[in-house]
Amino acid sequence: MIRQILSRLAPDHGPEVPLRGDGADRFVPWLIAPMAYLATLSLAAVMATASLVDGWDVGLAGSLTIQIRAEGDAAADQAVSTGEALSVLRGWPGVERATPIDQPEIAALMEPWLGDDLPLDQLPLPTLIDVTLSGDPPIDLAALSAALRETVDGVSVDDHAVWLDDLRTVANTVVLFAALLMALISLASIATIVFVTRAGLAIHRNVIDLLHTIGATDTYVARQFEWYAFALGLRGAAIGFGLALATLFAITRLFGGGDAGPTLLTVPGLSEAQWVSLVLVPVGAIVLAATTARRTVLHTLARMP
Repeated sequence: MIRQILSRLAPDHGPEVPLRGDGADRFVPWLIAPMAYLATLSLAAVMATASLVDGWDVGLAGSLTIQIRAEGDAAADQAVSTGEALSVLRGWPGVERATPIDQPEIAALMEPWLGDDLPLDQLPLPTLIDVTLSGDPPIDLAALSAALRETVDGVSVDDHAVWLDDLRTVANTVVLFAALLMALISLASIATIVFVTRAGLAIHRNVIDLLHTIGATDTYVARQFEWYAFALGLRGAAIGFGLALATLFAITRLFGGGDAGPTLLTVPGLSEAQWVSLVLVPVGAIVLAATTARRTVLHTLARMP
């Protein structure tokens, strides 16, 4: 009914409230774009960190690494020390398997840090023993370490649980920081939409009064602002999300390891499901913009005489 009345007054009439003429469509998308960009990168950082921690947790949970320092120049002495350590480990309750890591594998582990052109065969590389724990009975690490030290000189036990706990602490810090950043971004987005919406209400007060006079409800007026905010949010979120995807692809390409294998600067990648879930950021930004505009209009009009 309202649209029919207005169409008779102005046959070529567009939206009843001419919001596109107030200039907000020129700057609001560029305010939303960096927010969507940072929010997307924050969510990606959280998911990548979680994947990294889960990967290390699965790979290293229930395992130990025994290190025997190279003492002297005789390889035979190191072989004897390795055999003595293996005898202790394989007879220890709670140890399922103890396997020495050969020198080529150790060299491969050190290659990302030292490169592939160093004479690793001339370096005093330690002997490493990979130990898998059965979990039943629980192993007494203090007693195992003491027994190994009594038998072998220069031996040390690396309990992965210690630095895995440190890694989880770092990961939790990253998640907390990202959550705080996303909360601040959401608040800034809400403040921007509220400001623009109130400015639009003030600028177009006469048009809104006319709409009320011919029977338009507050909900009808709010819908005009809601769709306008939806359009602005869509443009800004698309720009920010596109730039964020380009940044993530570049980071993955440069520091993801690829066919050359892991490097010192390798970053964890995202699974296909995690890439898809990043779409939640622009969708959330659009919904937040539209909902904020609608609630702002309804709240403001309800207080008007």
